[in-house]
Amino acid sequence: MDGFSVVPSSVLSTDADVTRVTSPGRKECEGVTETPGDGLPLVGVHPDYTLTNLRPDGFQPQVTGMDWLPDGRLAITTWGGAQESVVGEVYLLDNVTGTTDPSQVTTKRIAQNLREPMGIKYVDGTLLRVREARPHGTRRHYR
Repeated sequence: MDGFSVVPSSVLSTDADVTRVTSPGRKECEGVTETPGDGLPLVGVHPDYTLTNLRPDGFQPQVTGMDWLPDGRLAITTWGGAQESVVGEVYLLDNVTGTTDPSQVTTKRIAQNLREPMGIKYVDGTLLRVREARPHGTRRHYR
């Protein structure tokens, strides 16, 4: 397990009788140029997995959710990518399993101009996208 180790339970602790609460509502990055995540490429995964780049040339989605369809395609939701842009999209990706490479992966945009889709789920033949229902974000809806 190069680069990975088990975290000892002795370092996992919290103060007794303290309840920490994450406040509800929309969270914003403080700086104009800041975005969620560190922006660095993924360079390693757990040793039980294999990291494979399957992005076709020019396809650089900022993925917010993924789910598999029964036929093996992958549905993804994306974020607009800039603090002043909340435009999201939904794509279907094919040829992403088995022996494949970026040149074999196909992408098809099936929805656009979505306000920050937060995830996607395939249920009973329908793709449902997760969205915030109220501005303070305390409840989510599927559509």
